[in-house]
Amino acid sequence: SSSSSSSSSSSSSGLGGKGQEQVKIVFKEQKITHLIEHPIPVTPPGENSTPPQPKVYLTEKESKKLKKMRKAEVQKQKHEDMMVGKIKPDQPKANLTNFVRIYGQEAYMDPTKIEQMVREQMQARLKAHLQRNEENKLTKEEKKEKKLRKLRANNSSSIRCIVFRIKDLSSPLYKRKIEYFVRDAGLTGSLLLVQNSVINILIAEGSPRAIRRLKA
Repeated sequence: SSSSSSSSSSSSSGLGGKGQEQVKIVFKEQKITHLIEHPIPVTPPGENSTPPQPKVYLTEKESKKLKKMRKAEVQKQKHEDMMVGKIKPDQPKANLTNFVRIYGQEAYMDPTKIEQMVREQMQARLKAHLQRNEENKLTKEEKKEKKLRKLRANNSSSIRCIVFRIKDLSSPLYKRKIEYFVRDAGLTGSLLLVQNSVINILIAEGSPRAIRRLKA
């Protein structure tokens, strides 16, 4: 090996002897200092300080109870805001059977006027209700998408398989109907067609809801 003021070099040969190519290694001494490099500590990918928490699924009864409690809490907060004067109290929903109890003496003084006013209020509430329904109504494409989403949904996290024996599939309409339903429902499987035979086999697998719809 040889060295100089700027660098030192060494050469090594492979184990094969003469036939191997020699590799020359060059060291730059100016890169070597008295400082010590400390690498940044990295957490190994297998070690996770906070393990993922399992999801908790409520039963139907528990969901209804929780929804009822939330609704009662909202109504309680609304009532408290009315008591302190933050919001105006709701107008009483008068109709032809309770307007005497709501308006009291006014209903006896001029019942015709109060009845007409109550009828107008009822008509206004009905109009607002129909308008909200019209605004929330889904379009034709949204209805189709919602139907397919419910059909493809698999809440039970299970896959079911079913086998049908079909006598007659000679008409292309039957095969096209099966093809469209399987595609929309997200089912997988196979259809075995046998010529000059009364037995055709359809094997399908997918969510329980889609399988029930296919059986129907």
